[in-house]
Parts: sequence; structure tokens; C-alpha cells
Amino acid sequence: MNAEMTLQLEKRRWWILAVIGLINLCAGSIYAWSVLAAASAAKLSSVLGTAVTPGDLAIAFGVANAVGPIPMILGGAINDRFGPRTVIVAGGFLMGLGLICCGLAESVGTLIAAYGGLFGLGPSATRNWWRACSRSTISTMSSTLPPRAMWTAPSRIRRSLCRAT
Repeated sequence: MNAEMTLQLEKRRWWILAVIGLINLCAGSIYAWSVLAAASAAKLSSVLGTAVTPGDLAIAFGVANAVGPIPMILGGAINDRFGPRTVIVAGGFLMGLGLICCGLAESVGTLIAAYGGLFGLGPSATRNWWRACSRSTISTMSSTLPPRAMWTAPSRIRRSLCRAT
């Protein structure tokens, strides 16, 4: 490998790490349910004419976390067949569509289907492709280490991120 190729791979690795950080930030928005629930409860109370509390909508968060393992289990086959970029785009699309439908929901059932069903599948789908890139390094680092630790990780770990195939 010549020096120019090595430099290109090094830039690519940092780009991938930055994208992973952004994906992790968006996928972590599933835990912002408490903020969304309060606003949704207020909106549904005014639309339905009955009192709806955030506690009444908690089932949507439970459904979202319950359907999360589905893309994790099927992720390997989907990744092999369509590639990681398609998986990321599909997961992002599901998350975005789910949140848009949450904003437009005018019933509790629609909110549960939108957040629990559509949005719930997205975060797991976006995280699953990391294993195709590097068996465990990226998923472990991005899930357990803070960003500062990732930037200062030893060079041997940084070099292992998404080895060129």
C-alpha cells in the first residue's frame, strides 16, 4: 500500500466514525420519549376532548423497544443482500416517517403504531450495519465509549476501524 492510499483510508475511517457518531445521536432519540409524550398528550387531549396523560401513551415507548430486536435479528441477512448503505437509509427513513406520523397522529392507536411500529424499527436498523464494517470494534466503541475517548483511542484501535477490503 502506498502513502496516498493509506492517507485516503485514514480520511475514510474518520469520516465513517463521524457518521457513526451522528447515527448514534439520532438513534438515541428513542430515549427522548418523555419529551415527546408530554407534547403528544397535550395535543391528543385537545383533539379527542378527553384527558390524555403521558402515562397513557407509555405503551408506545414499550412497543418501540419491543420491536427493536426485529431488525437486529434480521439485520445480517438484510445487510448481506442489500448492503449497509441501504440498511442505514431504510432505518433513517423509518425513524423520520415514524416521527412525522407521530406529529400528525390524532388518536392514541395511531401514535402507538407510528412511534412503536415505524420509529421503533429505525434505531436498531441503523445500528446493525456496523458489524458488517468491523465485527466488534465500531459497535463497541460507539456504544460504550464517550466521543472524547474515541478520538484519543490508541492508533492500533483506530486503524482497525473498517479495514479496506
